Order: sequence, then structure tokens, then C-alpha cells
Amino acid sequence: MDERRADAFRRLLDELSGERTEPLVPKRLVVDLLLDLRNAAGGRVVLVEAVDSVLTDIPGATVTTGGWWREQIVFLRSIADAALTDVEPIR
Repeated sequence: MDERRADAFRRLLDELSGERTEPLVPKRLVVDLLLDLRNAAGGRVVLVEAVDSVLTDIPGATVTTGGWWREQIVFLRSIADAALTDVEPIR
């Protein structure tokens, strides 16, 4: 992954980590934000796979909890940090 893509992915994660603080988040918004992250991942397979794993596990029919969303941002950040620094990610 080139440095520009890595910066874009991390920058988007930073924006998302402070953005959703309410107790419930519309599921369609979560999907849109995850697709934005997937796009920002570019061709970095480990990041695309991590985003895809979150996409397949979104709880709720129409909304999900803000807590779940924040946990996923932490997870994706750990994957990104590991992928870009060769450190073992947490889950």
C-alpha cells in the first residue's frame, strides 16, 4: 500500500472514531462508512478483509449500537497499525 492510501485509511478512521457517539447508529450509515473505509484501503488485502469481516457481522436489522461501532473502529485501527508496522493485531 502506498503511503498516501495508508494515510487516507488512518485519517478516515480518525474521523470516524469521534463522529458517532450516540447510543444507536443507523445500519445503512454504518455500511456506507465501512464501504468508504474499504475504498480507502485500496489494494491492501488485509485491510479489505478486515473491513469485509466487519461488514458481514453488523448486528441489528435497521440500527446498531454506538458501542459496537466504536469497538469496530478500534479493531480496524489495530489491523491497520499491524498491517502498516508488522505488529500483531488485537481482536
